[in-house]
Amino acid sequence: MSHAEVTEQGSFVRAIEPLRGFAAISVLIMHVIYLAEWSGFPRTGPLAWFWVGWLGVDIFFVISGFVITMAAFRELANEKDRPRFNFLVRRLARIAPLYFLSLAIYLLVVKSDPVNGSDAWFQVLTHVFFVHNFFPSTTGSINPPTWTIGTEMQLYILVMILMAWLPRFRTWALALAVIGVAIAFRYAAYSANASEPAALLSHFTTQMPGMLDSFGLGMVLATLKQKGRLPMLNWGSWLILLLVAIGGLAACEYILSVSGDAYWKTWRLPTFFRSFAALVCTALVLAAITLPQRIQDAIPRLLIFLGQISYGIYLWHFIVITLLLKYFPMGKVMFLCTTVAITIMMAAASWIFIEKPIVKATQRWLLTKAEQ
Repeated sequence: MSHAEVTEQGSFVRAIEPLRGFAAISVLIMHVIYLAEWSGFPRTGPLAWFWVGWLGVDIFFVISGFVITMAAFRELANEKDRPRFNFLVRRLARIAPLYFLSLAIYLLVVKSDPVNGSDAWFQVLTHVFFVHNFFPSTTGSINPPTWTIGTEMQLYILVMILMAWLPRFRTWALALAVIGVAIAFRYAAYSANASEPAALLSHFTTQMPGMLDSFGLGMVLATLKQKGRLPMLNWGSWLILLLVAIGGLAACEYILSVSGDAYWKTWRLPTFFRSFAALVCTALVLAAITLPQRIQDAIPRLLIFLGQISYGIYLWHFIVITLLLKYFPMGKVMFLCTTVAITIMMAAASWIFIEKPIVKATQRWLLTKAEQ
């Protein structure tokens, strides 16, 4: 799950930040529901969304594609010397410190088994080099939500490689390409592993090419913005777009709730559903980035801050849930409230004392090198 650098916070689109927070909280509540076996959590109405809160990852990928591609455009414009190097350094500075810290904390206080077994070095090296998402034995072995960080880093490398060509891409061709590649990959991955359990099918179909449509459509939005071709919406058109996005999210929840275990029985849903979700999430992000600036400026700072710390929410929440379940049994509602409170406090602390200072120090270092 990608997040903008300190100087990027609010300079792109402030309305993206509440979306980040919503996506992170969606994943958190979904894990509370399943790990705490909360069968009584509402299955109808707006709260039913949290049963499929993992779709918050798709929202994050669209946001990431937009933010990271805009960052690549800035590197091309402002850093004529070694733009790829600067791009990669900034991305590592933003993602790696908290990622590695969360892995270490998980091993220390939750479960050290992954580094005590015969494949300990394999576990360590795959996580260090952000390829743990490739292998079923490592993808969720150390702080399970971090499988997406490997996928994100691989997508960053893709943007870095394509950086020089990004301004030349035709947006319609880019959109067709990323959707086509993702659909083809998921179909091939499902067909090759159709006899495997659902967990393995999910693993194989969500490798980097299988998530390219959501991230790639974020790239499309960034390319349109860079070329000044984002649609100028009046209030009526913007409201219709927002309603379409919300309706699309409701449709995603309905499809998943109706299909249930049958989701993996045939190739159709595993192949096409994520592309539908990617289009819906893209509409949601488009609604955010086309929101009039005066409205964005009025967004409460608390919601902006929730977006800024959303990376920490995503990385810390599973650890918090696991420890609370093990050591502090309590009622379901209290458990959810306690998880949210502790996770937000940890995320706020890691943002203030770790993430933000490291990003600022990296920016100063790159600026000094550019001036030499």
